[in-house]
Amino acid sequence: MRRIILTLVLGFIFVFSLKAQNIPSVTNGFPTEIQKVPYQVSIRAKSDGSHCGGSILNNKYVLTAAHCVNGKKASDITLKVGFTTQNNPGDNLQSYKAKRIVFHPSYNAFKKDFDVAIIEIDGTFTFNNFVQPVELISNQTLSAETIGNKVRVSG
Repeated sequence: MRRIILTLVLGFIFVFSLKAQNIPSVTNGFPTEIQKVPYQVSIRAKSDGSHCGGSILNNKYVLTAAHCVNGKKASDITLKVGFTTQNNPGDNLQSYKAKRIVFHPSYNAFKKDFDVAIIEIDGTFTFNNFVQPVELISNQTLSAETIGNKVRVSG
C-alpha cells in the first residue's frame, strides 16, 4: 500500500513538472475510465478559471499541488469527482466547495519547493464505484522499491 501512495505522489509531481515544462501529455498516455482512478479530483477556481487535479485522501480531504491553489480563497474553489470527461460528466458527478486550504509549512511558491496542499471540503464525499479514497500505505506493506516498476499517473 505504501508503494501505491508513493507511486501516486511521485506520479502527481511528475505530471505537474510536465505541465510546468509545457509538455502537453504523458508519453504513451491513454484515456481511462474513472472506475480505474476513482480517487481523481478536478479542482477548479472561479477566480481565474484555472483547474488542477488532486487525489481523495478520505471523505473530507484532497491532496493537491500547492501551486494549484496558491493565492486563491477556499470559497473560490470547487472540487468535482466521479466523472471521466469534463464535457460529459454523467450521473455520478459530485461537486463540493472547499472549506479550508492548508499549505505545507515550508511551501515556497517561487522555487515550488514543498509544493503540497490539503483541501478540506465542505461536506463529505459519497463513496461508490466512481468515488473512492486513494489507497494508503501501511507499515505492513512497506518494502523496497524496484527500479523499472511501472506507475500509474492520472489527471
